[in-house]
Amino acid sequence: MPPKQKETGRMFQSSGVKLASLFPPSLSSHSAIISLIDARGLGFLYPLRRVESALAACLKRESSPSTIYRWIKENVDSSYHCSHEFVSILTKSILEHVTCGATLGCGRPAAVDQASALEKTTFNKWKVLVHKFVIESVPLQVTVLYSTQVFCHCNGFPKGMLRRLFSYWYDTDVVDEEAFFKWKEDISQEHPGKGEALFQVNQWLLWLAEAESEQSSSSSSADES
Repeated sequence: MPPKQKETGRMFQSSGVKLASLFPPSLSSHSAIISLIDARGLGFLYPLRRVESALAACLKRESSPSTIYRWIKENVDSSYHCSHEFVSILTKSILEHVTCGATLGCGRPAAVDQASALEKTTFNKWKVLVHKFVIESVPLQVTVLYSTQVFCHCNGFPKGMLRRLFSYWYDTDVVDEEAFFKWKEDISQEHPGKGEALFQVNQWLLWLAEAESEQSSSSSSADES
């Protein structure tokens, strides 16, 4: 990408302008926006839209996590690696891949257990990609949770899916306890589906808070002894 286009793209990104908000509802989908900005030669204004399409294609080819990580390092400007939008796109892409051939494609009740097992196995394979970019940032981990919330919202909150995905993020140490509590306490209305999401994972969050409290108490007792 020519330096001037690169710099203009960075200026546009830092402006905080939501590109989708500039279009009428009929043109607000990802594919419509990509097609339009490409046709006008303005793709450099929103490079991460193209990253989303490329990621989906890579995952569809069943490339390995290490291969896609190298592709990201080589093709996605490093200035975006710690951005909330990039982490959101990466999370959404991974979740689509994890669920598409498993729980979201499961049409018969008899196949639910098998589909859930496949979902978990696929998640464990690909979660490392997200982990590499959020390991040192609680705010980016909160973005992972919001992206998971929006993903489930867009798919009609399939029964038990949000709770399973939250458990996966927690059990694999991709998202820390602090991020879960910050997500719970945040009252922002920017991301759709928060109310339903809280309802679906409320019991799990209570369990997490109790587990954290017990762990803290055990650590204090050990230090005193």
